Amino acid sequence: MVPEKKTLIKKGKKQKKATESRSKYDNVDWQAQTDKVVRYCGRRGFSVKFQKCKHQCSTVCFVEQEIVVHNGSTPERIFYCLLHELGHVLIHENYQMYSQNTGFVSSNFSLQSMTQKISEVEEEYDAWRLGYKLAKKMRLKVDRMAFEKLKASYLSTYFEWAIDRKIDTKIKNAVSGALKKAASKKEK
Repeated sequence: MVPEKKTLIKKGKKQKKATESRSKYDNVDWQAQTDKVVRYCGRRGFSVKFQKCKHQCSTVCFVEQEIVVHNGSTPERIFYCLLHELGHVLIHENYQMYSQNTGFVSSNFSLQSMTQKISEVEEEYDAWRLGYKLAKKMRLKVDRMAFEKLKASYLSTYFEWAIDRKIDTKIKNAVSGALKKAASKKEK
């Protein structure tokens, strides 16, 4: 019985600590922080548009030099998504150096190749990392726990996309092989 009480006490402290650390972000003016990042984007030659987006995805259009951020979420999440898209802008401003640092230029590979997909996942991760780093440099408040959860949520969709083709192919090949074996056994 005593160990259970200790476990409950520990859980209670962890929950209390998480609540306390989250409460320091309750009074953050997310809109003011977003406005500051929008001005930064403008200085880099990019306009920012907030609108409802298909599939709730924010994007960067390098041709039009425009960042489109899905605005169907909380002001905090909108701020984090803007940081992420700005991370893509920072990557592409120095793409030659970025591709040298990552070891290869992804455009040398087929769009459906696993190498290309992994490269795109890597860039997505780096865009989140650079967005966070820029926020810190600009002295903006970021709830690291909330930011990391959002980053993980978005990156997981890229992981699923990247491995989907390989899994489908392997499963199809395995099923096809099993069916062929079963058919040949029936013929014998």
